[in-house]
Amino acid sequence: MFEFLNGPEGILAAIEGSAFARTIGQTSGLYPALSAAHILGISLLVGPVVVVDLSLLRIIRSPAIQAAFRTLIEVAVVGFSIAAFTGALLFSVQAQKYAANPAFLIKLALLGAAGLNVALLHRTIGREFVAPRPSKAAQIAGAVSLLLWLAIIFSGRWIAFV
Repeated sequence: MFEFLNGPEGILAAIEGSAFARTIGQTSGLYPALSAAHILGISLLVGPVVVVDLSLLRIIRSPAIQAAFRTLIEVAVVGFSIAAFTGALLFSVQAQKYAANPAFLIKLALLGAAGLNVALLHRTIGREFVAPRPSKAAQIAGAVSLLLWLAIIFSGRWIAFV
């Protein structure tokens, strides 16, 4: 079904054979540096998301958090950008191996679900979550977000062990 992806002539082999993938794989210290940058990006993403989610769940009730909401979101977007970019570079070195790894595929599916959760949150409640009492929908979105990011982190760590 996905023959165009796999095998010596597939897209994944072409990605692995690209100049940038070979450079990453053959340059001493580059792959570990990208991996560290990936973790930094994840931290910049998940840290602010957890604070916002805990605020939505009314576990954190700080006016300062509400006032800093825009900044938290901006930091999370920067973190996501770093994590996505470095993740793509790391993927390129062993694209066929990653594409066959169940933990990696689960991580991608969970990332898609997290993206949908954010889109639904913004579509259904907009900026309402900065009010003193977030709606039930905002609270549910916060709880779902926390669970998804926890699952994404776990599945990401499992990639190396599956």
